[in-house]
Parts: sequence; structure tokens; C-alpha cells
Amino acid sequence: MAYIFYNPLLDALIGAWAVVLAFGIYRHVVNIKSGEVSYEDRRLILYFFAMYALSFFVIYFFNYLQGSIEAPLYLYYFGILLMALGIVFGVWSIVNYSEYWSFSISIFKDQKIKDKGPNAIVRHPFYLSNFLFFLGYSMSIGTILSIIGAFIALSFLIYMANMEERYYLEKLGDSYKKYAEKVRYKIIPFIY
Repeated sequence: MAYIFYNPLLDALIGAWAVVLAFGIYRHVVNIKSGEVSYEDRRLILYFFAMYALSFFVIYFFNYLQGSIEAPLYLYYFGILLMALGIVFGVWSIVNYSEYWSFSISIFKDQKIKDKGPNAIVRHPFYLSNFLFFLGYSMSIGTILSIIGAFIALSFLIYMANMEERYYLEKLGDSYKKYAEKVRYKIIPFIY
């Protein structure tokens, strides 16, 4: 297999992503237990779990199928760059939305819509960070077909973003509608 099992840089980036997820879980627990939540739908947590499980399974499955046929080296370095960008963007997203951060669909009392930082680029910046990480990881392990796993993750992220948007439009009304008009893209700048 190409790069997957004996690459300390990939291991370090996966470890860093695990820290980002742990930080997100910590912020989620603190915010939900604050008593400031007026609405919560926990299905999103299940979708995140399913997305990670299925996407990593597909990435590893195709890496196993493709075996030792390696992709060009520039694809590895580009993948590493995308993973690092995903990590940075993920931390920035959590910190920017700190007091309202949640892995579930949550509406907090007196919630304000943040339109600065990563939320000025896309409406769901943490979803972008997930996609960047999955795409980078699947590219960096050195097998072309494993990129399918990143697009499986993207399909989950699109579904979750659409589900969130329905709730935000219903619960936050005109303020979210104005925000959606200001920041046109949900997940991927200039594309979607």
C-alpha cells in the first residue's frame, strides 16, 4: 500500500484532526450544558458518525484494492496541504462560533448569527474543513480511487447543511435569510 501505514506526517495530521474533533466535542458539551439551548436536534451527531465511518471505510477499502499502485508524488503533497488547511479551518470555525458551537442542530437563547471569520466565506465552515481533510487524506495516501471516500463525505455534508438550513430559516427567520443572501455558498466557496 502506498503511504498509509508508515507515514509519520500523515499520522501527525490525523492526530491533529482528532484534537480538533475533541475540541469540538468539548465545546459542544459545554454549550449544551450551559442551559442556553432553546432547541436541539441530535440527529446530526448520528450523521457525523455515519459520515466518518463510511468515508474512512471507502478510503481504506479502495486503498487496499488498488494496492501498491501509487499516485504521483505531487498528489501526496497537495493532499497534505489540504489536510493542514482542513485542520486550520476546523479550529477557526469552532473558535469563531464558540458560544454557539454544537455538533447537533442547536438554537441558543438570544443567538446571533456570526458573519465574520470563516462564516463570511461559507455558511458551514466546519463542513468545509471536514471535506478538505477527507479530500486531502484520500489524495495523500496515494491511491486514486480512495478519493471516492471524500465525495461520500461531501454528500453527507451537503445533506446535513440542507437539514440545518431548514431549521435555521424556521427558527431564526429573516436574520438567517439575510445572512444566506450575504454569504451565498454553503460549503465550498464559488461552487456550492
